Amino acid sequence: MDNIVKIETETKHTFRSKSTNKTYDTKEEFLRNHKEEDLAIDTAVTVTNKGLDLLQKVMNSQNAKKS
Repeated sequence: MDNIVKIETETKHTFRSKSTNKTYDTKEEFLRNHKEEDLAIDTAVTVTNKGLDLLQKVMNSQNAKKS
């Protein structure tokens, strides 16, 4: 089995009203103003510089194996 490499990332959730498109930082804040049926959760995942460096090393080693 291949070694699994964990890539460092940062994840941010934004809670958004489907009807008004207004965004909130927390679910609790959203629920003070809207019903849960109106909730949409947007997720942004950012790969950190450390994660990008590691990903590049993994990709380079895989390319070297193919050669």
